Amino acid sequence: MFRKISAILVSTLIAVGIIVFMLFRVKDDLIVALEHIVWIYLVLAIAVCILAWLLRGLRYKIILSGIGIQCSLLFSTGCIFISQTANLIVPARLGDLVRVFILKHEYGASISQGISSVVVERVFDIVMVALLGAISLLFVLNVPGEYFWLVIIPLVLGAGFFIFLSI
Repeated sequence: MFRKISAILVSTLIAVGIIVFMLFRVKDDLIVALEHIVWIYLVLAIAVCILAWLLRGLRYKIILSGIGIQCSLLFSTGCIFISQTANLIVPARLGDLVRVFILKHEYGASISQGISSVVVERVFDIVMVALLGAISLLFVLNVPGEYFWLVIIPLVLGAGFFIFLSI
């Protein structure tokens, strides 16, 4: 019990120390920024961010239910949040493997189930980014034709992936 508490306490103190050090270095700019906050925009941005995390959690919950793992929305959102946080520290998006270990620990999922859930979610991410790119290209004037192909190719490959999964 003492090891768990000390592990959480030490890592929290280190994180707080890093944040205080970073904020101390930019304290003058931070004070100016805090004086000019438009509170309604800040609250709106926080609400949009929370909604985006919950939507990603819902998408991951649906993916997990497709492989036979029934979990709560908060659990699936927490899995994504923890793996995204690990991705800030670990190179090459290896933080996504944290989800595999969380699923194995909490639900007894196999390694292949965990990895497949991450792969399917990454495909959804790529397709969504490509779809947003395709929609945004409609609002940009004088776009060279090769940019359309850079967006269309991931969309076609994503559609092929979904067709492959449905067969």
